[in-house]
Amino acid sequence: MPEYSERKRDLLAAIARTERGLHIRPEQLPGIWSAVTQLESVNPTPRPVALPVKLAGLWQLVFTTSFYVLRLGRVPGVRLGEVYQYFSPDLTHLVNVAELMPPLSFLNGIVAVSGRLESVSAVRVGVTFERAATGPKGFLRYTDPETFAARLIVGEDLPSVPLPSQRRPLPWLDTTYLDEDLRIGRGDRGSVFVLTRVRS
Repeated sequence: MPEYSERKRDLLAAIARTERGLHIRPEQLPGIWSAVTQLESVNPTPRPVALPVKLAGLWQLVFTTSFYVLRLGRVPGVRLGEVYQYFSPDLTHLVNVAELMPPLSFLNGIVAVSGRLESVSAVRVGVTFERAATGPKGFLRYTDPETFAARLIVGEDLPSVPLPSQRRPLPWLDTTYLDEDLRIGRGDRGSVFVLTRVRS
């Protein structure tokens, strides 16, 4: 489709310099929503959950409207570093990893949450969050998001944070656009996520 790459460029241009959504002006929003929906309308992968090989792997967040992510970047004295999302190869688990950068570099840390996935439809997975871990990178022996995600999934003994009781119905995530290097997701709370592929 000829407008495919052009619409990707439009979206990436619209979200550029928003610091993943942390620094966004109200007048930017209509252009961003338009660019998101325009790209979703030419989605080349209408059944992403049926294609684990395309959806699985490590993704890096480039834009979101999620309150739960953005609030990490508004903690006084702490800068939000890179944010990643990892899907296991069989699409049974998801892990979100946010890197945090306080003024003292030796205290650089992470917040990570892992969940078990349940296929709901060709585009939707339900998520049962199971574990959360947070702390300085050195204390957690954190080297990279993919390795740490695997450690969480296999149940390695890590300092954990209690999670609230899982609400019903389960939180869910739709993949509304997916190609080789870009993904758009929409969550049950109305959040939008735009991510680029790091590794498959």
